[in-house]
Amino acid sequence: MRIWISGGERTSGSGKMLRVKLLRSLVALMVLCVLAVWLVPQVRVGLLTVLLAPHFFPGALPRPLVWATPRPEVGTAVIPGTEGHVVADVYRPAGCDRCPAMILFLGVNPLPRSDPQVTTLAEGIARTGIVTVVAEARPLLEGNIHPDAVGDLVTVFQWVEQDGDVDPNHIGFAGFCIGAVLEILAAEDERIADHVAYVNAFSVYADAMDLLRAILTESQPGPNGAEPWMPSDLTKMVFFRHMIGLLQSESDRLVLSQALLEQRAAPLDPAALSPQGGRMLALLRSSSPDEVNRFLATLPPNDLAALNSLSPARRADRLRAHVFLMHDVDDTYLPVAGARQLAASLPPAARVRFTEFELFSHVVPGRVEHPVKFMGEMVKLLSHIYGVMLVAHGLAD
Repeated sequence: MRIWISGGERTSGSGKMLRVKLLRSLVALMVLCVLAVWLVPQVRVGLLTVLLAPHFFPGALPRPLVWATPRPEVGTAVIPGTEGHVVADVYRPAGCDRCPAMILFLGVNPLPRSDPQVTTLAEGIARTGIVTVVAEARPLLEGNIHPDAVGDLVTVFQWVEQDGDVDPNHIGFAGFCIGAVLEILAAEDERIADHVAYVNAFSVYADAMDLLRAILTESQPGPNGAEPWMPSDLTKMVFFRHMIGLLQSESDRLVLSQALLEQRAAPLDPAALSPQGGRMLALLRSSSPDEVNRFLATLPPNDLAALNSLSPARRADRLRAHVFLMHDVDDTYLPVAGARQLAASLPPAARVRFTEFELFSHVVPGRVEHPVKFMGEMVKLLSHIYGVMLVAHGLAD
């Protein structure tokens, strides 16, 4: 009996020692994790990326980054040199000293910069230690692709370079839809091409002429030929307005705007148009690939030049920034074929990373309901954003 008790006591003592050893090991592991987070920058950025993820989603979600980091300071500025076209909200991380910076540009007819979805994302990025500049251009707010938009973005970039809180060697762009295309074009501009660290472009195209073909024919190139693609009403409206704006005759612009944009019930009299206006009407009403190509061939050189100036693939050899591209395969605002074409056209210097998703309704995440597929899409999103964050923080080339 005593032997059994003595053995029980020995077993109890050894069990207690084992628990102490396990507890010590657990504490040591926790200390190592904390040290890794704060001493290994890549680990810290990885944790911040995971904590940032909820800021991409709309709605009242738990956002642990808010609990773990101090609130950034927010100020507003009219960017000098843009003739009042661009206003920006600047989110500065608490205690910022020579921080990296990211310029967010939201595109045509975007959410206002005061929208909770925009402020939540901008604040989240700032909480990771990045000065976040949310730039808003008045012409784009009104649904117009302004010819000076690229130059305005160059001016915004140069303005951020002069900010005393910002590390000028680590400034990049991040944008959505047409805003992302304009940022790529700005990054190609010789005034800043060697200074832009990165561009993260979400929902893009390569060539404006090809995009116009896709809109008019309601199709996009696929691996086995043309595939159906139905453009959104906003996409058609924006590009029709842009094409009509290229006409020299004010009368032509008024007549075509009323007929194609305002869709007035009164019948359109082609005789009321100039020859150039008549050709533009024929182009914008065409739908078969042969018709579209025939009418595109009649565009005057100035119109072709205007379209080419909005085509990032045509000047891709000027890019020096690290380029990240994102696109949803079912995007109805811009066809995924354009993003694929752009990724294939970029030079080696761009070190392009292209990620296709099945997660977003245009640029808003959350359309996937199947939990396994959703987790797979989230892994892709986190991996992509982690790559952007490493470059943004100067931890990767």
